[in-house]
Amino acid sequence: MKKYDFYYEFSGTHYELGLAHGKALAPLIHSAIAKWKVFLSEGTGMSFEDLLSRFLRDTDYRSAIEKWTPHLLDELRGISVGADIDEELIYAWQLVDEVIDYVVEYIYIEKCSTVGGYDQGVERAKVLGKTQDLPHCYIGAAVLLRTHNTETGRDIMNSTVAGIITQDGMSRNLGVCLNHIGQLDRSAEGLPVTFIARLLMEQCDSVDAARVMLGSINHASGMNYGLIDKKEVRTFEVSSNDIAEFLPAPNLKRIWHTNHPLANTNYCRAITMWNGLPDIEAGNTVTRMNYLDREMAVADKPITVARAQELLSSREAPISSQAEDEFPTVNSMVMEFTDVPKLYFAPGPPSQVDYVGFTFD
Repeated sequence: MKKYDFYYEFSGTHYELGLAHGKALAPLIHSAIAKWKVFLSEGTGMSFEDLLSRFLRDTDYRSAIEKWTPHLLDELRGISVGADIDEELIYAWQLVDEVIDYVVEYIYIEKCSTVGGYDQGVERAKVLGKTQDLPHCYIGAAVLLRTHNTETGRDIMNSTVAGIITQDGMSRNLGVCLNHIGQLDRSAEGLPVTFIARLLMEQCDSVDAARVMLGSINHASGMNYGLIDKKEVRTFEVSSNDIAEFLPAPNLKRIWHTNHPLANTNYCRAITMWNGLPDIEAGNTVTRMNYLDREMAVADKPITVARAQELLSSREAPISSQAEDEFPTVNSMVMEFTDVPKLYFAPGPPSQVDYVGFTFD
């Protein structure tokens, strides 16, 4: 019997994984998508149907998905059938960051924080974690999916929202944390973030390999990729066709990030708009970064699992937002990489909800 109502285990081919996902989470998927439609319609002043039609007309992500991750389209078909939801709607539901960029003139949504550390002393594990901050319509839909693919033999833990194949997560050898950076250049024909994250977890067994793959892809959205393996933790700001490593404190072997570019200068045309926004409208990205600059520089506090959870639970800035805040934290996770990697998942704001630990074994 499943112990936690946010945790699910699925096994099978890509289509079978999607089918099981759709069937098991159908009520939650329907509820979350219904709220999402209202949120986008009210925020843009357009009917959701008109907005979706324009979005699909103005973008072509499918070509990149078919090139790089065609098997994930099988998984989406499975979710569509399992949840009894139109396949095109399930496709759009995956494109969290791409939709955010598309409606940026109407709605500003920017808020996630990442912290990590490595080589912090004898027998200290590598650690990487983040908060996942999204619009209010996603509250209550956070799930942790453990999947075993019978075609590839790959085990993955997906920290995500019901109906979305991946947002962040880890395989046995690589972990991925994402921070949206809307100021960086994007491509209406690039590979969307959700699919890139899964591709990294499915095919890369080291940070180095993931870095090479990130550099070979045309990216749909500006993003910071926090990466962890059993040797190190690194973070890369990626625009449509450029990648730059951000090294906030190489002498401390730590990384942290929020939602504005600090290394990559391949900006999009909207950069003047972003620079003109008050910090509060940009999700407090500068305030949160200033907080992490201060806290992460304390050399005598190693970035352990407990320290990462403490920072990600902080109400200062705030790092962990709550339902009444502008940009709520819908879930949080911390990954610990040892011989037996472990993922700690909070299905809500970690300032209010405890982390629960999971391993592959």
